[in-house]
Amino acid sequence: MISETAQHSAYELAVTVFAPRYYYSRTKGDDEYSKQIVNGKHQDLSQYFFEHIKPVFIKLPTKSNVIVFVPSHKDTVSPTLQSVAYQLQQEFKIPYKNIIRRKGNKKQTSCSSRDERYREVKGAFKIDKRKHHMEGLNVVLLDDVKTTGLTILECAKELKRVGAENVVGLCLSINR
Repeated sequence: MISETAQHSAYELAVTVFAPRYYYSRTKGDDEYSKQIVNGKHQDLSQYFFEHIKPVFIKLPTKSNVIVFVPSHKDTVSPTLQSVAYQLQQEFKIPYKNIIRRKGNKKQTSCSSRDERYREVKGAFKIDKRKHHMEGLNVVLLDDVKTTGLTILECAKELKRVGAENVVGLCLSINR
């Protein structure tokens, strides 16, 4: 298990992000795990990733009450993330919820700087407090890859706004 802290000067919170391993781009390595992250975007690879995520989930420092997965874009949800969240729900009897992405910002990987990434993700997520009770809950925020951590920070900010007590990030990998 590896971990990093997601921080940015515009946020008054920091989120610890846990993952089973690092992701290496095509230029830095050609391992099978990284290939699945890059090439498996539109297929359900949840069984493959669940086997890696499960031991990390067990070792998280905070017992979670709910799992929230990050939507990829305004109108799409990663089938893999949704399936991994479902499998975690079944295995650990913890509900999962989806949060809404309000705007379809461009891909974070196409942004040229950290500040541009921040502008693109700022205000992108919305949780309806009436539908999703989060007051006092410990939330595991499930995402595919942590690169800068800005997506996780923006989601955590929204979760805190609706009353989440603690938020930790759980990613399939951390970008190196």
